[in-house]
Amino acid sequence: MKKTGCIWMAVISAGLGLLPMGCSTPPPPPASVTGTEFKGSIWSQAQNNVSIASQDGGQSFAVPGGALWTFGDTFLGTRDADGIPNFQGGSIFSSIAFLPESAKGFPPALRYKTGPDGVAVSPLSLLPGETAGTYLIWPHGGIYANGKSYLYYHIIQKTGSGSWDFKGVGSGLAESKEPLGDYRRLHPDDNWQFPVAPAQVIEHGDWLYLYEIVIRNEESNVALARVKTAQIASPDAYEFYNLPTKQFVNDKSAESAIVSAAGQVSVAFNSYCNGWLMAASSDVKNPRDIVLYLAPAPEGPWQSIGKIAVPETRQGRKVQLVYCAYLHPELFRDGGKTIAVTFSVYLGNGNFDANPELVEATLELTPKKGAAN
Repeated sequence: MKKTGCIWMAVISAGLGLLPMGCSTPPPPPASVTGTEFKGSIWSQAQNNVSIASQDGGQSFAVPGGALWTFGDTFLGTRDADGIPNFQGGSIFSSIAFLPESAKGFPPALRYKTGPDGVAVSPLSLLPGETAGTYLIWPHGGIYANGKSYLYYHIIQKTGSGSWDFKGVGSGLAESKEPLGDYRRLHPDDNWQFPVAPAQVIEHGDWLYLYEIVIRNEESNVALARVKTAQIASPDAYEFYNLPTKQFVNDKSAESAIVSAAGQVSVAFNSYCNGWLMAASSDVKNPRDIVLYLAPAPEGPWQSIGKIAVPETRQGRKVQLVYCAYLHPELFRDGGKTIAVTFSVYLGNGNFDANPELVEATLELTPKKGAAN
């Protein structure tokens, strides 16, 4: 799901103008990963209390008083004192939870959206014609803006009974006055589909920047769109970044890949690095690598600064793929020198018995050339 290659450094170098013709030595990365600490599964009694046995996803975005975490497939049930699951009650296609600003411990003290019975419920609902059991709604990136919480989503249609038997139908946008409220799917001009399916949304100045995964030349890449914050609900107001011209244009077909990546990406400003940090999920060739990139601006240029290598065994089984790698700036420490990343794991024969995990990674700035020791 994610591919990186040597060609990326050439793109970076050309964009920065750092390599003269004939020079084959790339510049050093501006920072590097010097250490990691794997905290383990984020599952805790907080999930047990709302009948969640397992789930994936785990992206977050800042809301008043804390951060809202969003999850995809959520399987209902409980776990005993030894962590053995008791699946009961079926599943919901998404769930959300609030993490108070003061909650910095591990596991995160998440407060889930629940129904009257205290069981977790989805914030998103199917529309007429979308049959329950056939159609699912998976959350994408979110943002708090204009006094509301916005959540992009993707409609999924199941095509069989296997883990990979599904296809995407389209992406839309939903809004809620309360972060833990019900999210109303927007359908301007009687059409719920929006022109972007962002894995991440960030706000910078008057604009929202949206990073989505696209296929270019049969490879998975990241593309960038933007929209004025005040016009987020207007599909025609979105613009798309064209890398050759370094311009945003109205024509989505002119949208360029800005970095090679697969699955999901997450972007956040990092004060320690004084730049935009990106975490990209792994691919089938490097199934346990989370790659980090850094850029001076939302558009880039993006430069790899290293990776987080997930151990081969997690939650008692062999990891076949790491996906949904998400930065959590609300949990960064030491001014951003220590970052927090959650990730989901596909364990193959583990079925649905898995939960997102959290890892802390330590970054170190690269000394500038000629700087005194």
